[in-house]
Amino acid sequence: MSSVALVPSDIGEKISTANCRYDSLQTSYTLQTTGNTSDNRSFSCEGSLAVMINGRLRMYGKTMLAGKVFDILVKDGIFFVYLPKQGKLIRGSTNVPYYGTVRNGIAMPPQAVLKSVLHQSIDFFSNSFFEVEPHFFIANLVQSRNGINYLEQKLWINNATYIIEKKQVFDQNGMLVFDVKYSNFYDVGNQGVFPREMNIVNKITDETFQLRFSNIKINTTLPDTVFELDTPKNIDILTTD
Repeated sequence: MSSVALVPSDIGEKISTANCRYDSLQTSYTLQTTGNTSDNRSFSCEGSLAVMINGRLRMYGKTMLAGKVFDILVKDGIFFVYLPKQGKLIRGSTNVPYYGTVRNGIAMPPQAVLKSVLHQSIDFFSNSFFEVEPHFFIANLVQSRNGINYLEQKLWINNATYIIEKKQVFDQNGMLVFDVKYSNFYDVGNQGVFPREMNIVNKITDETFQLRFSNIKINTTLPDTVFELDTPKNIDILTTD
């Protein structure tokens, strides 16, 4: 690694300008997952994703043969994963690590989507330090919980364009949880760029998620009804916290 002194003093502003910062995102997507163990099968679907800066998320997936296979809602610090084919609703806190797995029918862990998509939730000006590689600045983002500091994320920032091309997400014990690569960037004009493709590796379950976005809408009004989950009465509820 080279000297941290080589990092521009205004790097936070440059990163914020280059990468799309939005209050809301709505997009269609296709998803392909692969697993490297006999317990994990390949899976593909398509659907819709809606995200807001306040941490709200709605994501559903469907296949041509099976119809809707999952419906994810994150709201007010709580996540719900509805699995209609299994007749189950999984509930948990976003503060408690939950990584999901294709094996139990969940195509995307809620935390993986939020941490992969929401660049603008990161504060570049506090609790961070930088390293330098030949083509990248590496931002180490530190968080504090219960008085203990820990490395939460590492960002690989192209030193010519200041676009975030890679991200790693860690848990409070220092374990690498998600490894994310961004590509095929979409120019949102004076709002920076947004990646049309994300490759997310779940290091806990040894699964890879390949997301491709289309019909991308930035900062459109999303009604509250977008973030409401319609499930059958008397459904079997599983809690993770």
